[in-house]
Amino acid sequence: MTTKQESAVPALAGQRAGDVVGAYLREQVDVVLFQEGRVRHREPDALRRLRVGVRRLRSGLEAFHRFLDADHARFVVAELCWFNTMLGDARDLEMVQARLNGQIALTPPVLMRGPVAARAGKFFTGRRIELHTRVVSTLDSERQAGLRVAMERIFDHSSPDASLAAASALPGEVARSYRRLESRMAAVAEYRHPGPERDEALHDVRKAAKCVWDASMAAAQVCGRPAVRFGKQMRDLQRFLGVHQDSVVCRRLLRALSDEAEEHGESAFTYGLLYAREEHRAHDVEHGLPGEWRQRTRSKHRQWLTPA
Repeated sequence: MTTKQESAVPALAGQRAGDVVGAYLREQVDVVLFQEGRVRHREPDALRRLRVGVRRLRSGLEAFHRFLDADHARFVVAELCWFNTMLGDARDLEMVQARLNGQIALTPPVLMRGPVAARAGKFFTGRRIELHTRVVSTLDSERQAGLRVAMERIFDHSSPDASLAAASALPGEVARSYRRLESRMAAVAEYRHPGPERDEALHDVRKAAKCVWDASMAAAQVCGRPAVRFGKQMRDLQRFLGVHQDSVVCRRLLRALSDEAEEHGESAFTYGLLYAREEHRAHDVEHGLPGEWRQRTRSKHRQWLTPA
């Protein structure tokens, strides 16, 4: 079944780049503002959706700043990075709690040494309350109020390039984002052994793939099916790498759980077992990445990046 995004919309085909980019960014600003209120009230999935909106807005500004007031776009990107950092710990905690709860449920009773489930529940409950308080404090801050104003002002000014035809101008900007992804992927080869530096390099690849995904989906409004298909390849690549990053975060919190258990005289055996499982997942991703990269970046997926 062909979706609306998978075919070029004739009404948009002749639009200016600035109009198409502006509509996409406006949508993301509205998402961010709406989800802020839902986060305050602890509504389901609000934090994840807020982070998605922040990410897509930042990706759009980075990919298409050519059509905007570049200085203002850079300022908003920097502030969005700060805001996303404030949200990141809380979202990571949600992810890790769900992931570890599933792993604990699958662990045979003979391998459960000590009150692992109870310890984990107490650990995550306390930290979630603390982090939600921090997130709300961030939302109430003067800095965040300034960011809201800056987001609304994105649309006040544009560059002369905003008048270019979107169908011919946007692919080149997506290609620029893709070249950055290629550069980050090449940098991974510098780290031959697992460790924090390699983890960070892989995370950089994932973030760059997200940016290309978001930019491709914005361009799909005028570039149609090829942009959608390429965007989905980038989505799958970043999701593949997401397993690795989730493992990094899980292992960090498992170390904290293990330390807390030992402080209370409890066995750390089960936490070590869970840690080893996460380490194995990360190894599988690293081993499979070259093949995943080749599959997701075949030339047939990238042909649309060179406009006619």
